[in-house]
Amino acid sequence: MLSALRGIFSPARVKTSDADLQAWGTDWTRNFKVAPAAVVFPETVAEVVAVTRLANQRGLALVPSGGRTGLSGGAVAANGEIVVSFDRMNRILEFDPVDRIVRCQAGVVTGVLQEYATGRGLFYPETPESFADRLTNWGIDLGYYPIADIFSSVAEEPLTPIVQRSNQQYISREGVPITEQLNTNIFPGATAVDITVSDPVDVPSYIDLYRMIVSTPSWMETDPEEVQFNPDEEQMSVWSYATVVQALGTFTEEPADLGNPPPAKFVIFGDSDFAKNRFYASFDNADLLLNSVNWLAEDYNLISIRPKIIPFRELVVTTGERDFIKWSSWFLPPAVMVLVGFYVWWRRR
Repeated sequence: MLSALRGIFSPARVKTSDADLQAWGTDWTRNFKVAPAAVVFPETVAEVVAVTRLANQRGLALVPSGGRTGLSGGAVAANGEIVVSFDRMNRILEFDPVDRIVRCQAGVVTGVLQEYATGRGLFYPETPESFADRLTNWGIDLGYYPIADIFSSVAEEPLTPIVQRSNQQYISREGVPITEQLNTNIFPGATAVDITVSDPVDVPSYIDLYRMIVSTPSWMETDPEEVQFNPDEEQMSVWSYATVVQALGTFTEEPADLGNPPPAKFVIFGDSDFAKNRFYASFDNADLLLNSVNWLAEDYNLISIRPKIIPFRELVVTTGERDFIKWSSWFLPPAVMVLVGFYVWWRRR
């Protein structure tokens, strides 16, 4: 296989050392075994076609690799796959100023595309920085790092928080029924979507800000590879996973005198993975997304009335609850049997 790859790519663009395989074969999850067979660096579409044809002929799997900053394991190569890195396919090919469409190669990073658009008097939102700058107009403070929640999260995965009604993490608001019938959601890799002002008096009367879903006491982890609270750099707080905005203007621009127009409405989430295929059907994630869309479209009668297609029951536990169940099931039954046996022996001796 390696000789065939070197027939497509120059030797410098086929990497097989352990260090290279570990670097390009994983993402920010760091929880999976990393074991790709090789990493290749195409520069043209023809090379991508050639390596795809080779993989198809030999029954090999390909894993495309971009920035490798995901938190859902999508870029992890764990079973001898060929990692196809698009680091060298980083050219902007053409720009249509009429339709404002840019065509670029797969390896162009959003920061470069943002600079390209700015140079032409346009704006391309580079997440999270430019989105964060834009959202401050409505008093939204968008975090950069993922929230680590050790009190309510998937077992041993503090960067995958669980939101539960029993923890009072859904905040009700009249006229916003998005979360009224939800019980559990998960937000893998979510950052904070909080409000820039602490005093409601400082919010203009034509803007309504509402923290819809909040965390338990947690922090934004600056080093996702080693999750540990650092009080010198990180702040323990209750963060917002989702915030609702209804506004007629911005903090810097009052609404124009146009009679009585409807307000602009936003539902801002600090995570998009909850709506991806892997997590969409988990708990109430699908209902959360659809309820938000229906609320924005003002189809209030459609909120949370969908039947469950596959009825099943899920046990949602925190790390502490899981440990209690595990250790008590290991030691409590044998201890009871020993006590019963001793009692029987004592009575019959």
